[in-house]
Amino acid sequence: MLQHNTDLSFKVKGHIEDVENRLLYIPSYFTGRWFPVNYGNTRCKGLDFCADLQFDNHQLKLEMLLSDDRNVTDPSNSSYNEPVPYSANVSAKAKYVFSFETPSFKSGDKLEWMISPNHLFVGKHNGLTEDGRTEALPSYNSTNLKIVCQIKRVTVDAECRNIFNNKFQVAEGWPVPGRQFNVAL
Repeated sequence: MLQHNTDLSFKVKGHIEDVENRLLYIPSYFTGRWFPVNYGNTRCKGLDFCADLQFDNHQLKLEMLLSDDRNVTDPSNSSYNEPVPYSANVSAKAKYVFSFETPSFKSGDKLEWMISPNHLFVGKHNGLTEDGRTEALPSYNSTNLKIVCQIKRVTVDAECRNIFNNKFQVAEGWPVPGRQFNVAL
């Protein structure tokens, strides 16, 4: 009879975080770099959901974050209780991992493989411009694929990010590069 290794877990976590002198990294349109800015005091309330299923050499992980992240620095300031830039109210990740072995071509060693597609969704959020204005940024999706092959102590890691070449911005005026390929040895 075949034996299967199965594990299923669910986690739900609530949080309330008060942060004094929170640092945000803001893009500089002049230098092309992100630089830290003291955004003041913030309060973030949220719920994290996670489901993880492992079945033999398969793993599926689903995560979702619901959050409300607000400026609570100065009640007399017009930005009081405004959403914190770059903090989406909803984000979700899905990741699948499939691991297996195959014989190598020349030696009796085995090739160890891992194939892992994953998907990220980030809901609508506000960006912050250099002059301090907030700009609404639309939600976005990004799908990636990672393939890893290892024989003995040599590992080849290949990745394609943003497979579907979606156009999106994490900061106003800063589009994320389209499809990207990375290979590491």
